[in-house]
Amino acid sequence: MNNTYKKSNHFKSRVYDNGASIIPISLSSHIAINNALLIVAFPSPGMIGSIVSEQLIEQLSMHQVAYVHSQYVLPGVLWVGGRLRHPFRVYATADGSICLLTCDVLVNITAIDHISSAITKWCDDHHVIKLLVVSGIYPENLSPFPEDIAKRVAFVIENDSNSTNAVDIDTKAVGRVPKFAFIAGLPGHLLANCVVQSIHCMAILVPTLISSPDPEGGALAIEAISKLIPAAKLSSAHLKYQAELIKARLTELAKLQYRLEKNDLQREHEGTEQMYK
Repeated sequence: MNNTYKKSNHFKSRVYDNGASIIPISLSSHIAINNALLIVAFPSPGMIGSIVSEQLIEQLSMHQVAYVHSQYVLPGVLWVGGRLRHPFRVYATADGSICLLTCDVLVNITAIDHISSAITKWCDDHHVIKLLVVSGIYPENLSPFPEDIAKRVAFVIENDSNSTNAVDIDTKAVGRVPKFAFIAGLPGHLLANCVVQSIHCMAILVPTLISSPDPEGGALAIEAISKLIPAAKLSSAHLKYQAELIKARLTELAKLQYRLEKNDLQREHEGTEQMYK
C-alpha cells in the first residue's frame, strides 16, 4: 500500500518536472499568493483572452510572478508593447488575491495534459481556490445559438462547489447561462481538472465570429469580470476608446498564432504521409 502511494507521487512529480513546470521569478518573491482567484486568458476566437490579459495587467497593476516552461511549447521570446516577454506568464496583484495566467502562443495539443497538470499542481501549492476562464467562443459552440451578434452578451458558466469565497463573486450579476457550451483545448482541460478535483471554476464566454482582434468583445468580457468582481473596479471605457489601436497592435500577434497553427498542422500532415509510405 505504501509502495504504491510513493510510486504514484513519484510519477506525478516527474510529469510536473519534466513535462512542464511553473518557475517563479525572484523579483516578485514579496508577493504572497494565498486563497486566490486565478483568471485564465489564452489565445481564443476574437483574441478575447489576449485583450483581457492586457487590460487586467494594466488596470490591476499586476506583476509577473512566474513563467511556464515546457518542452512542448515553441521556444522563443516576444517583443510586444515595447518590451521583451516570455510567451507563457503568470501575474498577480500586489496583495496576491487575483492571479492571471496568459499565453501569447498556441499550445500544441500534445502539451495540454502536461501543462494542465503543472498548472493544477501550482494552484494546489499556492492555495488557489477559484479558477475563471475568459475566452471568445464561436457561436456554433453555444446553445442557444446567439442569433443577433450585434446585440451579443457574455455567457457565464459555473460548476457547483462549496469552496470558501476568497474574492467576492456575484454570478447573478452578469451574463446569460447557456444550455450548452463546448470549451476545447487547454482552458477546457483546466476546467475539467477543476471539476474532478472539486475546485470552484467558472468561465466567461463571449460569442465572436472572427479570429482577428475583437476589442468590442473584449470590452464585454471586461464588463462581465467587473460585475463578477466589483472590488476589482475594472473599466471598459479605455478599451472601447482605443479599439482600433488595440486591434492594430494585436493583429500581428494573431498573424503569428495563425502561422504557428498552420505550421503545426502541416507538420502533422507530413508525418501522416510518411507513415503510409
